[in-house]
Amino acid sequence: MNMTEYVPTDETVTDWSRMMTVQVFHGANISASGFLQGLGKRYMDGCPGTEVRGNGIRSGTVNAYPVSMLMLMLMCPRNPSTDKPETTLFRVIKGADALYAVQWSWRSVPPAEQIDQAVKSMTSVTVCDTRGTEHPCPQVRPLN
Repeated sequence: MNMTEYVPTDETVTDWSRMMTVQVFHGANISASGFLQGLGKRYMDGCPGTEVRGNGIRSGTVNAYPVSMLMLMLMCPRNPSTDKPETTLFRVIKGADALYAVQWSWRSVPPAEQIDQAVKSMTSVTVCDTRGTEHPCPQVRPLN
């Protein structure tokens, strides 16, 4: 598994107010929904009173990959390890060789606008593959 965490420049991955995490599980033999069902159970076991919100599983294609996607938000009223509320939003895509999970987290109950921004950002997440032309990677334009 590869994991990259992004926090605001004046914060750390141990002391953060909001964080984006990208995880790549190479060779994962689990569906997006199966992965999130297990994850949701662990959150609920670890944070009593967790509220689950989601819009269900959506199937389709992303960059010509058949995928299952699930947007899931977990709202933990008081995380036992930090004594703070925590809200987490997930998008998981099952690619050809790996499972990709993108997660936005807040150590608060964020305003609806922040959640909307995160959802917009996450819906643009795609999987590409340089081994062929059927799953092209985005073109990067040089800075002027």
